[in-house]
Order: sequence, then structure tokens, then C-alpha cells
Amino acid sequence: MTEYATIAPDRAALTAAPEVEIYVQDLTPGRHKYSGSFVRAAVSETAGEDVLWRRTPQGRLDAVPLRITVRARRGVAVAQPPYQD
Repeated sequence: MTEYATIAPDRAALTAAPEVEIYVQDLTPGRHKYSGSFVRAAVSETAGEDVLWRRTPQGRLDAVPLRITVRARRGVAVAQPPYQD
């Protein structure tokens, strides 16, 4: 079982859709602890393979973790058009 952390303003927004694209940090101890990546995952209150800890944008940690099933990894960065003024 892997533990992940993410920052999201609303807990209900993570669980409302069948799949969400979010940025998660891996909390597994070891050399790559805190490595992050974008993932497409199913998040729910009760069912899932791994644990997801949600933090608010102010940094407060939820007392009860969510459950997450990672469907696909998108990598460290998501391709976007270059910034223009």
C-alpha cells in the first residue's frame, strides 16, 4: 500500500467525478520520497488500493484520508502551450 499527498481546496471535488487528474507526492520512505507526478486516478472515501492524504491550500491536513486507485501516470509535467504576453 502506497501513501500519497495532494493539495486540493475541496474534498468533495476529488470524490465527485469517477476519475480526476491531480498532482500527487509519493510518501513512501526511501530515496524517492516526496517525488511527485501528475496522475489520472479514481478517488473515493472508502474503496481504493492506496491512501491519499489531502491538504488544504493553507496546509491543514485532513484527519481522515481518502482512498486512491492510480489509473495512469502522466509524468512530472503536463504539456501546455508556451506562455505569451
